[in-house]
Amino acid sequence: MLMLRAAMALGLLVGGAGLAAADCASEAKTAMEKRLSAFPFRETIETKGDGFGASIQIEFASLENLHFNQTQTGGNAPAHSEQVFLDGKAWEKLASSWQPVEDAKSTLEGITGAEQGFSNLYTDGAVVTCLGPVKRDGRMLTAYDLQVNADTADDPPFATMHLEVNAANGLPQSFEANQLGEAGPIKSVYTFSYDKPVKIVAPVAN
Repeated sequence: MLMLRAAMALGLLVGGAGLAAADCASEAKTAMEKRLSAFPFRETIETKGDGFGASIQIEFASLENLHFNQTQTGGNAPAHSEQVFLDGKAWEKLASSWQPVEDAKSTLEGITGAEQGFSNLYTDGAVVTCLGPVKRDGRMLTAYDLQVNADTADDPPFATMHLEVNAANGLPQSFEANQLGEAGPIKSVYTFSYDKPVKIVAPVAN
């Protein structure tokens, strides 16, 4: 799934060199973990590069109850896919009809595993930098840069990331990941919103 591909870099992100870097990593991790207790929320992912592009919207009532909607260009996945997960069951929209998903648990784990990977960003070999406060759309945010280094010093960084956290409530507002794919750079921009209710309803299977 494209979301998992885009999230692969996220599982590699953060380590620390020295106390300051460790503190920055801890702050970023705390924000990402807080997001998973801030239900309901909405997440939008825009990904481009390496021969494909995708737009993903996910509505979370909880980590188990959600609506996943993806439109993709390029690659081998369908141009559009839509899934609903509710109370241990799942449905997928194929063409214009909804069908039950037999292995709902494994399908859900593919999405939630990527979401939890946001909080599991902390391995050796990466650097987190605190950039301090920034103001966007009238809101004060705290910004962080993250860099995953390549295997050798002569190569460019494997991935760079930029995280912005709402200073008032400690919740992440946006996350940008830039990584090197097999055919070129890949850019994924994640945005999060928490201000509207989310209701997940089981679709009528055809």
